[in-house]
Amino acid sequence: MPSAGHAFTPDLITTLVAKGVYLAPQLLHTGVSSLETGEPPYEEFYRLPASTARHVNPARQERGRVVAVGTTVVRAPESAADKQGMINPAEGWGGLVLTPDRDILALDSLLTGFHEPASSHLDILLALTGREHLSQAY
Repeated sequence: MPSAGHAFTPDLITTLVAKGVYLAPQLLHTGVSSLETGEPPYEEFYRLPASTARHVNPARQERGRVVAVGTTVVRAPESAADKQGMINPAEGWGGLVLTPDRDILALDSLLTGFHEPASSHLDILLALTGREHLSQAY
């Protein structure tokens, strides 16, 4: 279940859009993304349309915020991002495994819940925040 976005009701989305927040679409066919300890997540089919790149990239260039809702959605924009964090329209099977050894390039922040120790989701959080900040949050 996409638990991070579960609280995004139609009323909340309407309010966000009315305040100028753009919701950038992506298609993601998720599978089991947090397996047993130490096992990488499976590849997932994703599509980031040109309309998403047209909205996200100017926001990044103007130092706006690009926020992912849930760890599951992070892999697709990161798979489609260049070394400067600009997103290119893309689709395919994403097998990118995000860890603290690889910086998050396309996103500024993330709305998420708590995750099990040693899970691939926790590695995504570590890549974004660093160990010290995440330890304080937990």
